[in-house]
Amino acid sequence: MDEHHEEREHGAVVRLVDGHARRGEHDQNKKLFEQDGPESVAHIDACEPPRRLALSTQGTWGVKVEITLTQTGSVTELRFVHHLTDRKLARDFGPGWEYYLDNLVAARAGAKLPTFDEYHPSMQAHYTDP
Repeated sequence: MDEHHEEREHGAVVRLVDGHARRGEHDQNKKLFEQDGPESVAHIDACEPPRRLALSTQGTWGVKVEITLTQTGSVTELRFVHHLTDRKLARDFGPGWEYYLDNLVAARAGAKLPTFDEYHPSMQAHYTDP
């Protein structure tokens, strides 16, 4: 079984799984701000270090996500894409992804981490079709 460890940086906790990310492999993970949620197993659909990672999970909240990094000069852009099977799911997922990405920014800056209550349910309307 893979060895798990946690890393603390600027007050944020990131759970890491030891191993090598390669296409076709699986990674066990858990969102740390969803303590009561189950761990999930992500299938690595693509891994092109250090530029691109594509993952998919199964189950009730199965997701297909893609993360790409593009560097222009001294600026690195992170592009996060969640491929939805039903556009109506954006209402449920959108605020959560905004929360996690803002946590990443705050942790890197050494700033106070946001709370989930700042995002949900108030941001659901932003992700709802008119």
